[in-house]
Amino acid sequence: NWTDAPTAEIIEIAHAFIDLGGDAVLGHSAHHLHGIEVYRGKPIVYDMGTLLFDNPRRHRMYLSAGFLLDFDRTGFRRLEIRPYILTPGRVQRASGDELAQIKNILITATHALNPATQLTDHGTALVASFTPDDTPRSRRPDDPPVVHSTNTTRSLPAEYRDLKADVVMDEIPEWCREMTPV
Repeated sequence: NWTDAPTAEIIEIAHAFIDLGGDAVLGHSAHHLHGIEVYRGKPIVYDMGTLLFDNPRRHRMYLSAGFLLDFDRTGFRRLEIRPYILTPGRVQRASGDELAQIKNILITATHALNPATQLTDHGTALVASFTPDDTPRSRRPDDPPVVHSTNTTRSLPAEYRDLKADVVMDEIPEWCREMTPV
């Protein structure tokens, strides 16, 4: 928690995840925005910042972002980063000096990880565009069997299809009222 950059171990794990066939890594736990890396044509967001259930006044946690990954049949093509400011009980689009501060954090942290990964300024957002890497991955003897064939679909089992999400809440749950000033 509260780090400003990924450790060497986290970078190694993210790279290994991509090497094993992952299409993207979206990291979280530091509660601070970290840089972005494109590794073998795949996006790695080392830490997405914070959006919910924390005290945004701690450290630089109030500086956050949303991440939109666009993809097609060949893989991810574009990553759009939308800067946000957190205040108790509210997330809002960043503007002015705070927008510039978040962009600077992301551009600087991304450049420190890999200067070849470029974030371009698109007004109220930053964008990374990339081409998926078609480098074949070799299977290891202990890899699990392939359980999905490309360009095929399967129905979601009924027990999962019928589940209803309860993500939206009309009010702050009782168990977190002490953590969130109202």
